[in-house]
Amino acid sequence: MSTPVVDRGYIDIPGSEAGRVFACEVAPPDGIAARGSALLIAPLFEEKKSSRRTLHELALSIAEVGWRSLSVDFTGTGDSPGDHSELTVELMLKEVEAARAHLRERSSASAEPVLLGLRLGAAVAWISAARGAPAPGGLVLVQPVPEGRKYLWNMLRRKQVRDMMTAGKSAGVTARAKEAFEAGGSFDLDGFEVSAALARGLEEIDLASEQLPAGLPSLLIGCGPKGRAPADVAKLREGLSETGKMVSLDIEPFWDRIERTDSSALHLAVREFLDGLEGGAG
Repeated sequence: MSTPVVDRGYIDIPGSEAGRVFACEVAPPDGIAARGSALLIAPLFEEKKSSRRTLHELALSIAEVGWRSLSVDFTGTGDSPGDHSELTVELMLKEVEAARAHLRERSSASAEPVLLGLRLGAAVAWISAARGAPAPGGLVLVQPVPEGRKYLWNMLRRKQVRDMMTAGKSAGVTARAKEAFEAGGSFDLDGFEVSAALARGLEEIDLASEQLPAGLPSLLIGCGPKGRAPADVAKLREGLSETGKMVSLDIEPFWDRIERTDSSALHLAVREFLDGLEGGAG
């Protein structure tokens, strides 16, 4: 039995700082008809590291039913060239659009690629769908970040707690970061340099203010104990189009775990959503 075809390497991305980024493309196995394509958008910081395996397994899962996928490391992250200090929300949005164009050219499907994002990557996918044209073929949002300001400073507070528990470092990580930000400087977050421009862009994220295109097929996936999604994530249901829907899954927050997590329920939810789309395969 044939398996999905995995191709890793650098691709040219107009709009990126270095002109190229590192990407992983997963194509359907030989003999499986092409049904569509999806751009997978990962989160940043430690959440990106923790979710890498799960997102790759998801790419393999949807490839088995005919969906080609592409995931890219944003400038300065993963194996892409550049420095993390160069990264901004605006640059991420530009690279998403360029990656969509690349995937569109690579896919035999006539429909626009679906955007599939996790956490901060889901917020970027939402904003890209709201502001970009043409609209994506669909939108899958896994535990998106509703408000960037809360997300950023919560991440810093968690770092402070971890530092106290593991190294006994003094408190004040959050306060020092805010001081650096207000002075127009950069600060460290889990070993990643966050520029003032990136911090400002993250603070400005407010998905409730970003209107998605009418009729855009959308799936909001919330994760939590006993299938209870966080209240701020569940509230995003109000911002979906009339064709959008939400499901809540009883799975561990794999983006916040070192150990392997069973993500089969996520695979099933995404594949069921993709099954409902018009394939547009050529």
